[in-house]
Amino acid sequence: QRGIHMSDEIKKTIDETLEELFAGSSTKESIIVTLPSKGIGYSTTKSKLSIEALTFDDEKALATTKNKDTLDILIDRCVVGDIDPEELYLEDKLFLYYKIRECSFGSTLKTTGKCMSCGHPNDLELDLGDLPITYAEDTFTNPKEIKLPKLGKMVKVKKATNSTSVYTNNRETLLDNLWRFVTDIDGHKNPKLISKAIKLLSGADIRVIVDTIQETEFGIETGVRYVCNKCNYDNEVQVGITPDFFTVS
Repeated sequence: QRGIHMSDEIKKTIDETLEELFAGSSTKESIIVTLPSKGIGYSTTKSKLSIEALTFDDEKALATTKNKDTLDILIDRCVVGDIDPEELYLEDKLFLYYKIRECSFGSTLKTTGKCMSCGHPNDLELDLGDLPITYAEDTFTNPKEIKLPKLGKMVKVKKATNSTSVYTNNRETLLDNLWRFVTDIDGHKNPKLISKAIKLLSGADIRVIVDTIQETEFGIETGVRYVCNKCNYDNEVQVGITPDFFTVS
């Protein structure tokens, strides 16, 4: 009588088979990054964070979650460690987007650059890992103390963060909300007093405050230079976050 022989595959449990199937894959890839700000000025977020590649569950969350910025969801799900997304400087937030893309889909990005001289479309293959990163100087502080040229008084001005970026969408909105970014005028910290004082400032002093809020002292540089393959003109293309940015190139 011939015995019944079960195959090795059947003998294995599903979990064992899955473990073997994905043993040599990089689906659980992660990288350690240092924020351009080096975490200076944060109360919760640390300078070094771990980024994990997007998974099936992450993709499903992106497809089903409504009424929330898609890119914020990426940070919530892919960045591991001590982090408060709301306190992130906009430069650090942008940096994390690029690193999540790099970790999840690789550093190669294919794009097209239209020559500024002859209009010829150049097919480009960029390496996101080569984008220069400027890190904050040890002297960087937030808020930053500056002297207003006309008033002649010292003020402390905060950088825009994820939680306050809604007030920087346009110049009118920013001017209406300058008091949210100024924490101190000549030692006075009362928000109502600061709000009224701002409306009495000269245009020159307002410009200095606005410039300080929008000042970029660190971050990832998203401009890449290339030479047109038709006319040899030296161009620069911005590596922007387009709808197809978070895909494999």
